[in-house]
Amino acid sequence: MAYCITFPTSVRRYFPFFDLLDQQGNEFHFNSWVRLDSGSAVEVGANGSPILFFTSAKLVSAHKSLPIFFSLSGFICIENSVRELIENLEFGMHQFIPIRLFRKNGVEFETKYYILNICQLVNAMNLKKSNLRIETSRDGMKYITRGLERVDYRTLNGQLIRSVHIWRETLFERDYYVSDRFVEMLLSLDKGGMRAWRYFKVREE
Repeated sequence: MAYCITFPTSVRRYFPFFDLLDQQGNEFHFNSWVRLDSGSAVEVGANGSPILFFTSAKLVSAHKSLPIFFSLSGFICIENSVRELIENLEFGMHQFIPIRLFRKNGVEFETKYYILNICQLVNAMNLKKSNLRIETSRDGMKYITRGLERVDYRTLNGQLIRSVHIWRETLFERDYYVSDRFVEMLLSLDKGGMRAWRYFKVREE
């Protein structure tokens, strides 16, 4: 069994808002967007973070504590305990980019946090049996986007995902997938561990 994770939740309790900061503590703006959905590791500098990437963030919402597994400005942010969980399941497979998180009063959260870059691509999706569709851009390029059905679903080859725990699919890299084993271990850390995301069970064939 596996789950497809599509978007962050809209429930504010599990969706903290941050201002992104550079190494000098100033507001950070991307000159060029760093993609972390390609399934490949990105080059990092001496501080362990990608070049032209934020290194810290300051909380602007009213949260007193943070989820252990949540969305931070479109990236996957995880607590150190989740990093250890992932390394236990798939050692050396993924990239963990250190990020310093600060409370509204400027005090840093004691727990270590990381931006997770999922570095595993699997080609297990049956496009015809998933809520995805092929579109054509103005310049004639074909691309895959989300389908129009109200109930979202994906169909994957069960044999190909039997031994993987967190991955993206080659046909549509925006979503990502986690195994039931990952979810089980995550919920053992925190019963609300999946509440920061919208997700559903995938169909297997």
